[in-house]
Amino acid sequence: MSSTDALPFTHGQVPRVGERPNSEIQSLRERFLAAPEMTDLSSLRPVISRSWQRSLACNVTTAASFLQTSEARADEQLLIAAEPVLTELERLCSEAGGTVVLTDAEGTLTVFRGNTVERRKAERAFPLLGARMGEDLIGTNSDGTVLEEGEAVQVWGAEHFNEALQSSYCTSVPIRDPIRRSVRGVLGLMLPERLARDTDPRSVLLTVNGAAADITRRLAERLAAREQALMAEYLREVRKRGADAVVAMDDRTTIASRSALSMLDQSDFAVLAAFAREVGQGSGSSQHRLSVSAGREVRLHVRSMDRSAGAAVMRVQVQSEPKGYGRASGDRDAAAQFEGIVGTSRSLRRALDVLGHDVGDRSLEVRRTSGA
Repeated sequence: MSSTDALPFTHGQVPRVGERPNSEIQSLRERFLAAPEMTDLSSLRPVISRSWQRSLACNVTTAASFLQTSEARADEQLLIAAEPVLTELERLCSEAGGTVVLTDAEGTLTVFRGNTVERRKAERAFPLLGARMGEDLIGTNSDGTVLEEGEAVQVWGAEHFNEALQSSYCTSVPIRDPIRRSVRGVLGLMLPERLARDTDPRSVLLTVNGAAADITRRLAERLAAREQALMAEYLREVRKRGADAVVAMDDRTTIASRSALSMLDQSDFAVLAAFAREVGQGSGSSQHRLSVSAGREVRLHVRSMDRSAGAAVMRVQVQSEPKGYGRASGDRDAAAQFEGIVGTSRSLRRALDVLGHDVGDRSLEVRRTSGA
């Protein structure tokens, strides 16, 4: 990621220490807590204003306890990929008083290292491992706010909702899975006021952004060859098919385009997995017409990638039905067999719809394959 890519993530210029006194921001926060609907927050950066409002909506207090802890769920691959990057960041900042933080995908502290004095100060405020940093628990903070905003965030001094954090100047960046693009963790750098006073917030952001990108690159290098091949086939199909919804999957990994995610839910992906296994055991390609949970009928094109692995690439196209289209009488009779079954879940409704629309060999074959 280049420096020009990183700059928009600041959500507006972060002020240097002293440009806007902490006391002024604290006073604004007190007025906001006393009369939220009558307090103008336009002087805050939008990301901080939104976070304060979310914090208030969650009934977070400015003295909220950090005692709520849980077991961190950062996965082993993330920790391995992050270790050399964390070590280098710690080397860069610890002598000056900085600390390096890594949370799992839910905002639970997994790594907290750096300057010994600052670590001891932090430990008096919250558990260094296992503390939950979610906005819904402690209000505005860079780690928790990243998870709400989905991108890099800097929270400077009194912008923190919790009083225990208001002497900290924090920058956090999400670490994304190189294939799924979901957040696997959050990387943060916490600076004491004396260090932040002489530091350009933009340079801090660029440093943390670069470190997070390095961790993502290391994660990608650790991907199994099978996942890399799946990603390559997915990208090839996306480039070839343009706007079509595309899904690539094997028995461990599913990669889906945004348009595919918008029309399919979990039960639909289970059906697609059955088709993926089927083409791996048979002809290597197939086409199907089926109803999905959103209530639309789609045409599914399935192509096998690796017959032994059961991996496949699929295109999902919405069917445009002619006016007056309806089911044949035989289909209506088949659907009537299930009228006595009562249920409201989307997966059940979809299953009955599939059975009623196509109760022949295809339906039974999918059911057998799904249970394999």
